[in-house]
Amino acid sequence: MKAISARKLSLKDRLDVALLKFTVLPSVLLVSLTIGILLWKTHLQVIPSVIVLSMAGVLAVASGITLVSHNIICKTIQGIFDEMSKQLESSQAQLIEETAKAEHAARLAALGEMAGGIAHEINNPISVISLLANSLEESAENGSVPSEKIIEIAKKIEGTAIRVSKIIRGLKSFSRNAESDPFEEISIENLFEQILDVSNGRLYNSNITLQLEQEDPKLAIECRVVQISQVFVNLLNNAIDAVEGIEKPWIRIKSKVHSDQIEFRITDCGSGMSPEIAGKIFTPFFTTKEVGKGTGLGLSISLGIIKQHQGSISIDLNEKNTTFVILLPKVQANELKKAS
Repeated sequence: MKAISARKLSLKDRLDVALLKFTVLPSVLLVSLTIGILLWKTHLQVIPSVIVLSMAGVLAVASGITLVSHNIICKTIQGIFDEMSKQLESSQAQLIEETAKAEHAARLAALGEMAGGIAHEINNPISVISLLANSLEESAENGSVPSEKIIEIAKKIEGTAIRVSKIIRGLKSFSRNAESDPFEEISIENLFEQILDVSNGRLYNSNITLQLEQEDPKLAIECRVVQISQVFVNLLNNAIDAVEGIEKPWIRIKSKVHSDQIEFRITDCGSGMSPEIAGKIFTPFFTTKEVGKGTGLGLSISLGIIKQHQGSISIDLNEKNTTFVILLPKVQANELKKAS
């Protein structure tokens, strides 16, 4: 018994001990009552007063033991639930941490898919800067350089450097967790300018025509800009993969204004999606891509982001081509803005 009590009991063992006490101790009371009844029934005349007092003593002791055992059971069960609560909190914290790691991995995987296009987007401006610098150098070697030409070349170099800076800024934004960013107003036009800073290179390398049809480009939407950009970049990446191998591929993004919402439709020239796949497409780790080409987290993360914006994302199965539909409120609720 000493060996058993010395070791740390598991939750199950502790619960078993508590239940054993709860079962045995009331039984003592029941046995005492039975003995008393038998003595009375058999008319044993062995010092009746002593018997009565003994019975009262047994009942009192049994009741006291039962009360004590009840307190022990309550404390034991409370201890068990406290320990279970701590274990649950620890598991929840671990789950949140693992989810954050998975989401970060998905963002990096999306950046990896865009890497070739991004390299092209950066290399082109660098080549332009190099050519302009060489032109300026040659002009200086041939004699005096007109101030007009210096200003012209300087402006081109500055514009090209800004272009590279925007691409790098877009990459940095896309790769980070932006769920704590404040909601801010941005025009649809500027939103897609930021999205295409990151995506244009891959579209160009894949020879895909992007069709932008914006009903009101100047209209402002309130959102976490980086998060919504992440959603659209992910959808564009999926569309690029879907139209691979198709002659004269195209992707179309349309925006339409409703009373208090903005609808975005992202369509590619692929052959559409079956209802079976559409029913699973937002499930974490589900992917139709070949092994090693996707994490299966992009759309589930996108769904979470859109829900955080009090919007919705779905697939329009009535369309001939694969079409994702996003609905976002023009203005976010005050409670959400305060929370952010």
